[in-house]
Amino acid sequence: MFLSVLFVAAVFPNIYLDEETIVGTVVVLEKDEEDNITAVGINVTVEVEEEEGFYEINEIYWVDNNEKGEEILTLVGETIQATGSVTVNEDGEYIMKVLSYIILKMEDDED
Repeated sequence: MFLSVLFVAAVFPNIYLDEETIVGTVVVLEKDEEDNITAVGINVTVEVEEEEGFYEINEIYWVDNNEKGEEILTLVGETIQATGSVTVNEDGEYIMKVLSYIILKMEDDED
């Protein structure tokens, strides 16, 4: 399925594919010259199985700047479950248009 997603995305960039639900931590991806956060992503840990065993890789899903995406800009450091449509851009990056999300784990404010 992964190869078919890459093929579709390469041929038809920015077409949103099936709805997915992911769980990960909101991370800063871009800031403007005034240090304001302008883009965030969801860092998802994926377990991969090979002959030698299992290992983990991190995938970043860029959050599209729709209404829910604007809300997620304020959730850096939080662990969320997000559901939305996913596409792959010409650089091979995942972009998620978030339709809904819930906060699973609040960042501990106490140091």
